[in-house]
Amino acid sequence: MNPSDRLKEFKRRAKMMAADERRAALASEGFRQLVDEAVGYARAAVECGGHCAGPRPRCAPGS
Repeated sequence: MNPSDRLKEFKRRAKMMAADERRAALASEGFRQLVDEAVGYARAAVECGGHCAGPRPRCAPGS
């Protein structure tokens, strides 16, 4: 699963949490890292001409 999909899944799960639990999850270091990875993945896809964003990326994010 690519970082963008993992971020979507994290956010989907957060919606099902109680308010306090959701706030803690969204303020966590793990969430921050996941956002950073997803942004880097998207940036790499743009720099590679978009082919990295498909279901079977041909190059590594950040390359």
